[in-house]
Amino acid sequence: MKRTVYSNLYMEITLGEILVSIAIFLVLIGIGHLIYGNIDDKSVIKKYETAQIIEDNKEKLDYLINTKFGNVLVSSTFKTSDKDAVKFDEINGKYAFIKRVKERNTMHTRTVCSGSGKNNICRTETYWTWDYVDSDRKYAKNIDFLGYSFDVEKLLNQVPKKNLKLSEKIYKQKYKKIKDKYVYETSDVRYYYEYIPLNFKATIFTNTRDKEIFKDYTLFYEKTPEQAVENIKSTTKTSKLLFIVVWSLMSAGVIFWYISLDNNYLED
Repeated sequence: MKRTVYSNLYMEITLGEILVSIAIFLVLIGIGHLIYGNIDDKSVIKKYETAQIIEDNKEKLDYLINTKFGNVLVSSTFKTSDKDAVKFDEINGKYAFIKRVKERNTMHTRTVCSGSGKNNICRTETYWTWDYVDSDRKYAKNIDFLGYSFDVEKLLNQVPKKNLKLSEKIYKQKYKKIKDKYVYETSDVRYYYEYIPLNFKATIFTNTRDKEIFKDYTLFYEKTPEQAVENIKSTTKTSKLLFIVVWSLMSAGVIFWYISLDNNYLED
């Protein structure tokens, strides 16, 4: 016998559907708990909390590498020598990384309509945007970190770039206009530059048991070892919260989808 618990114009919910929905909910909660457990992997946080901290101490780092100590958080300054630095000819100054981006002011058209039915009127509208054209980038030949070298491109691709604020002291060529980070070659062509300074502080997490410890590492730009640990904890908390929200919405969606079906088999 069909036992209806709730009904409206759009759907009808029976006792059987409620019982099955509860079962689906419990299964989804179980699966979610397993996934949540992997996100809340305390062993990852423990690696950082128990890592040996090294601050500007090459001798200590060398010792921990030679003795294959394990996890370390190493804080120091990445340094680029003058001979390894890079630059563009038109720019005064040298950098660990510099990128030049060219943009062109381009005209576009789009169709804009207003009104509806017989009163619908469409017209072509013109607008202008600065569009990417091309870019050039240069990386330092070598960067030193407590006497150790890194794959420069891999390292610098993890470091946030800064916009180079241009002025006549920095930009040597005489173009039409310099404003903030842009230099205008013509009214329709402009450039801007991104850079990483010769020296910057950072903390890296790595394992001294690895043969090449500075090939597999995590970099925390302009953070102390303590801040790096807090960053990992915060990232884990954010991931957990996001998972709970997404999984709850998905579970609710699955249950609603099930209830909206014609589940006549439950009444057989």
